Amino acid sequence: CLQVQLMPESDANFANNLGQENTQVGVVHSPAEFAFLLQNNSPKQEQIVFKTDTYALPEPAPCDRSGTAAFDPATHATATYPVPPGWTVDISPEEPVLKPGESQTIKTQIAAPPSFKGTKAFNVNAFNSAGFVGGVTLYVTAQ
Repeated sequence: CLQVQLMPESDANFANNLGQENTQVGVVHSPAEFAFLLQNNSPKQEQIVFKTDTYALPEPAPCDRSGTAAFDPATHATATYPVPPGWTVDISPEEPVLKPGESQTIKTQIAAPPSFKGTKAFNVNAFNSAGFVGGVTLYVTAQ
């Protein structure tokens, strides 16, 4: 139940300023659904391959006495952040083939394990024959 009571300064009838709305809250148990637009900016037909990871910027390393933080490239390698066990990521179409300038909507479903609570980021990266061409970060939230 949500209640709102208004208290305006110049009101002729203060007795009618309470509103109430009954609400229902449900927990979603189905996969999160996303859609994004993919476009081939290459001058030739390309097959796109997707790779998904859960990389997020880690906490910065502490600085030493000189004020320099140690940098470990492995900390930022996306292979270090695979899709965790219990999660599923379905991308459709899986490996689209696009003509030059052609666009296509890509649908993605991400299912969390039943015990998941919080927010998790998933990076969907697109690659063509030349390499990385772009990506999108999708956030899954469960309470």
